[in-house]
Amino acid sequence: MIGRNRLFLVPVALISVVVGTVAIESLLHAGSAQELRQLRNIALLQSADRTDEILAARQSTGQLIEACESTAIDAAIELDVAYADRFAPQSDRDAWQKALAELASHARLALACQPTNGLIWARLAFAEWFLGRPGEEQARILEYSELYAPAELVSLNARLHHWSRLSPYVLQRAETSYERDLLTFLLWFPSTAAAQMWQTFSEREKQFAARLTPAVPEERLRQLAAKGVIPVISQGSGSDELRPSRD
Repeated sequence: MIGRNRLFLVPVALISVVVGTVAIESLLHAGSAQELRQLRNIALLQSADRTDEILAARQSTGQLIEACESTAIDAAIELDVAYADRFAPQSDRDAWQKALAELASHARLALACQPTNGLIWARLAFAEWFLGRPGEEQARILEYSELYAPAELVSLNARLHHWSRLSPYVLQRAETSYERDLLTFLLWFPSTAAAQMWQTFSEREKQFAARLTPAVPEERLRQLAAKGVIPVISQGSGSDELRPSRD
């Protein structure tokens, strides 16, 4: 009996060591993710005195992504986005394109770990667009993002900014996903944020969104109208008529 118990103790001890190692690695990755998020915020502030720190952190982003550590992947990609935004394409074009290429490479690595992460698909579209990839590829990438994260606010926000860059021809190729994003925007986007986003829409986008108002509850339309977004309620004697905002 004693010998048999010892045989059981050895596997249990090994399992305990493995679990303990995994737990320690998870804590380290969680700490790395928190640090990356902090550096991402610093990068967004365009703080020159932290550039070396940001560059050092970015050297580890590829390793974190390759490890498929879920707590660090989003933070690593967002740091890449913020880093690319630090460069002005007019004056730092080479550095800007290099940062975009690294972002695209990291995004593809991340999608191998998290193929249903809609935000990373949207970030990949951002990088590929500025690297000059075909518009049809942009439509396909954004369709994946919309499919996997149709109502995730940060992903929707990223897609709405990117849809506006695409030509009418490309939008026609992805009209179903584009229409669903606009409808989700009208239905669920926080009204104050919707007003800010609305100011970035082209007239063509506003007219496209106007066609979707019949699917939006009247109370929501009035809420948006109060913020200057698409629906404007005319004061007719009959039923209220919705028409696009002119601002």
